[in-house]
Amino acid sequence: MTDERSARPNILWICADMLRYDAIGGLGNRHVRTPNMDALVEEGVSFTHAYCQNPLCSPSRASFLTGRYPSATRVVANGQEVFPASERLVTKTLSEAGYDCGLVGKLHIAAVFETVTDSAAGLQEETTRVERRADDGYRVFHWSHDPVNDWGEADEYHRWIDREGVDLRALRRAGKIPERLNHTTWCVDRAIEFITRAQKTPWLLSLNFFHPHGPWDVEIDSVAKFDINSLPGPLFRESDLLMQNEYLREVDFSFSPAARRPDDLDDWVLEAELGGLSRLTGPKGKRFQAGYWTTVELVDRQIGRVIAALKDSGQYENTVIILHADHGLALGDHGLYGSGCRFYDSWMRVPLVVAWPRHFKTGLQVDGLVELIDLAPTLHEIAGVPIGRQIQGESLVPVLTGRADPGHIKEGVRAEYYHSFFQVDRSERGTYATMWREGRWKLVVYHGMTIGELYDMEEDPGEFENLWESPAHAEIKNRLIRACFDQCMFTIDRGPRQIGHA
Repeated sequence: MTDERSARPNILWICADMLRYDAIGGLGNRHVRTPNMDALVEEGVSFTHAYCQNPLCSPSRASFLTGRYPSATRVVANGQEVFPASERLVTKTLSEAGYDCGLVGKLHIAAVFETVTDSAAGLQEETTRVERRADDGYRVFHWSHDPVNDWGEADEYHRWIDREGVDLRALRRAGKIPERLNHTTWCVDRAIEFITRAQKTPWLLSLNFFHPHGPWDVEIDSVAKFDINSLPGPLFRESDLLMQNEYLREVDFSFSPAARRPDDLDDWVLEAELGGLSRLTGPKGKRFQAGYWTTVELVDRQIGRVIAALKDSGQYENTVIILHADHGLALGDHGLYGSGCRFYDSWMRVPLVVAWPRHFKTGLQVDGLVELIDLAPTLHEIAGVPIGRQIQGESLVPVLTGRADPGHIKEGVRAEYYHSFFQVDRSERGTYATMWREGRWKLVVYHGMTIGELYDMEEDPGEFENLWESPAHAEIKNRLIRACFDQCMFTIDRGPRQIGHA
């Protein structure tokens, strides 16, 4: 056990887009069937209070791939032209340390769409383009951003669909895409090819699912198998309409008004996520939930295929498996169905499960606060690579191995939103906001505005009672604002290493 492959583990790094923290059966969801993710929960360590650093894809992904906050990476929004050349991805570091790195599916740390304005007509048109690659360290690169757009020759998945001779758009409208044609299935087919070929060095595979992000390319008949009326439906109170549409009306969001009652959901929204969903019976908010959970179940089945391939090839016990999401999804909570600047747990709290048989704890559910920026330094330590001074996260290996207290890992966790949502009118400033979660409290500061949010997450886990303007909580609010500001300052990028006094 001294050759390079056996001395260091393989790494299967699974990121599912918009997988909510409460979408896994083994972590408490009694409605969804996820036996393969449940098995990972039983065989690994589950961080039940893991937070992403931004509610949108690119800032979050750039953050966990570097171990740095969005304000440090300068990837603060979706659609930025390039990934900054000065930033270093953990996959690049591991590839230089001897890992054979591959990617299947999304990357999304730079723009995949470009909005072009016709200055004469004043019209805007969104066009697709291939995401510009960074110095990412991936030798194998099966890039496919999503199953929706016609990427042509640039996208392997759509080239494959063309060879299959099917009309994907027509199947999607009818809610009739068979699982064998699903984008997630295609990703797993490529993943199995990568992990089962002969290897002389340890490998890392980024398996980046587009799903359960919508549209949910599952068959409508599989959604109908849910007892829709028995589902819990979104977290919603009538007070949400006032909160979202009045109090937060100046805060970035994709819809205006931002919130609606779950049963007032437009049929076109249901159909956009899954053809045929509007024709099912039952409350609309619950139908929406059923469509999402059906897609989660599909993702789970495909994860099962990858794990089976690891076991069949004799690699399972020497492979670290990481499962998480880039961010969550409102799914109708608080009346919200779009995206933008919101910091509810539906969006910010994500599942994070890490398993490595005989090396890490098994069946451990950790309640301490962690952040996705902690993934990069964790991978450094697993691979035996020094953690660079520029990394702002903290390795989770002490918790994974049982050397650290799982109930108290960090004093607090932070998320940032700095004009992250694309705005048609570039003259508008957009929203700048910071979230700070510490102990039982969650604080949201909207910079340059008088409004804010403060929640007691023990008494009010649904985040319905905003205590920002409560005189009884003024001292707590001020203390948290100071703590959040201090943490922003302590994680500022100080530039090149200091080597002398002058």
